[in-house]
Amino acid sequence: MKQELIKDQNLNIVLAKKMVLLGKRIKSFRQYKDFTQQYVAFNIGTDKCVISSIELGTRRNVTLYTLIKISSALEVDIEDLFNKL
Repeated sequence: MKQELIKDQNLNIVLAKKMVLLGKRIKSFRQYKDFTQQYVAFNIGTDKCVISSIELGTRRNVTLYTLIKISSALEVDIEDLFNKL
């Protein structure tokens, strides 16, 4: 039981680090395109705070659907968001 708990904690740490990296990639694409968080949020039908928390890596429950909408708003392929993660 203790080993399973440690394994789950390690997985959560890895996931958190990947979410931070994903957020940085999204921010990088957004800034490269000279888009604001507000612009991206408007185009995917959400609030600026959602985009901000995704870029910071603090939002843990980001769906694939949301990531597809973000990639579309950023005019990049969804695969490009995940490269080098």
